[in-house]
Amino acid sequence: MNIKEEHSKYLPLFIFLLISILYILTMPAKFIIQDSAAEIRLALSEHPGIRSSHLLTTPLFGLLLRLDRLFGLGDNSFIIVQILNIMLSIGCAVILYLMLKRLLRDRNSALYLVLFFSISNVVWNQSIAAETGMLSQVCLTLSLYFLLNCISARGNRYFSAAVSLGFVSIGVLFSTYMAIFVPFTLVILWVAVDRSVVSRAKIIIIMSSTLLFFMAMPFLIGAYLDGVDSISGFLKWMTTHSEQDRLSGISILRPESIFRAAAGIVSTFVDTRGGLTYVKLLARGEPIVGIPATSLIYLAVGLLITVSVFSLSIRGIAKNRKGLLVYYCIFNLILLFIFNLFWLGSDPQFWMPGLPLLLILSGYGIVSIKQSTISKVLMIFFKVGLLSGLLIINTPRDLPSIAFPDGGDDLKRAKLFAEDLQEGDVIFSPGWNWTEYIVNLRRDVRLVNLVYSDEIGRDESFYVDLDNIILKTLADDKKVYFEGLSGPKTARQYGAWQMFENHRGLSREEVFKYLDTTYKIRHIDDREGKDLILLYSVK
Repeated sequence: MNIKEEHSKYLPLFIFLLISILYILTMPAKFIIQDSAAEIRLALSEHPGIRSSHLLTTPLFGLLLRLDRLFGLGDNSFIIVQILNIMLSIGCAVILYLMLKRLLRDRNSALYLVLFFSISNVVWNQSIAAETGMLSQVCLTLSLYFLLNCISARGNRYFSAAVSLGFVSIGVLFSTYMAIFVPFTLVILWVAVDRSVVSRAKIIIIMSSTLLFFMAMPFLIGAYLDGVDSISGFLKWMTTHSEQDRLSGISILRPESIFRAAAGIVSTFVDTRGGLTYVKLLARGEPIVGIPATSLIYLAVGLLITVSVFSLSIRGIAKNRKGLLVYYCIFNLILLFIFNLFWLGSDPQFWMPGLPLLLILSGYGIVSIKQSTISKVLMIFFKVGLLSGLLIINTPRDLPSIAFPDGGDDLKRAKLFAEDLQEGDVIFSPGWNWTEYIVNLRRDVRLVNLVYSDEIGRDESFYVDLDNIILKTLADDKKVYFEGLSGPKTARQYGAWQMFENHRGLSREEVFKYLDTTYKIRHIDDREGKDLILLYSVK
């Protein structure tokens, strides 16, 4: 072995170390918001309840957060969960590299695809967040690894089959939508296992007992602990999700569902920062504000990457039509697309399980290209440019981190406005980073989320509850602010107002009209131009 080969064998280790450093440098270090904050609050609550959608996640997070007495992080104990997710993400990258290297027989292509995986928008954000995505992702990746062992007859096929099925079942316990991977895992294992050696009855026993032990039993136990005592109650418990009442009006299959699913695919690779919403608003002919030119550039990059990945995947499928793993990837990607048509298809988190499958197929496509010297040089420039673009665009910079201690522009605006607030002031918002930053900066200020808050009801009761909060605040000589209620909807709040209309049964315009006729209001801009209205008395 020459010196060059000796040094090159450490390249994978260097890549994984580089990914770890990137994650640690961009990990939120001061506070978290939105879904991450909600998960941590739930895990720290005295009676968190049992969620069928994330059966094991909350108990695991709660256990980890209680280890804080060893570290003394206090309000920053969420960092423990973030470190866990970083470790799980690196584990996914290592397993994916081992699989790709074996499948493609090309270490450099495998490393490139793994680096692409790790700095993609969805993986990077899920890796440094206190969320649930990486728990189920590592289970799926391990299941895929042992599935490959079973298909290729590496080691004991029956052990690999049971372990593969076991891991995908455990993934369901962390996120129930992972159940869409169970059917074709069963089909591929059934085809791959040599039935001339082991009887069909024994295979059925192995598969059914694995499913029962790893997946079905935990749900039955969880339902029992949550007070479910009937079959109908169990079915309702399994199928009820906290988001359903907010999504009921946008989860119906229609052209917009297809757009949301397609948008989710693009967002899996690139954070377009409102670029996809721009396209949606443009198609509807609605007023468009808050779309910087950079978002359109990010959108163009996202579309380019999406088209490239799918083009390479189609080529890979054409070159490996008879491979069982190819069929597994194709059918599960189709199921994932169907699932996202009816659910939160625009949320890239729900596309993350399909990313390793796309990389396997596109990897086949890459190695099948016969390259001349010129095409090799062009491919190197393309790969370097693609990774550089992803690194620049996807780097998380909104929340304070080691790399970005001051956070992004929204946080800087929030700091300025927070200086003008007084203790006890109330801010109503459809929910976006800006107001959540303010609440973290000023714990003595109250935020009422118009979509998620339990303090306000639906339809007419919404106004009654709203009045109670407003009148009490004004009586205490405090100020009441509403964010984003007047003027054109900003692109980044468009989805929040859509969920508000579905959940509350009212439109944004109706709420503004009611406030305008009931209270004296004043349109104000904070020092950075954020549009707000201030209620200062009753008419």
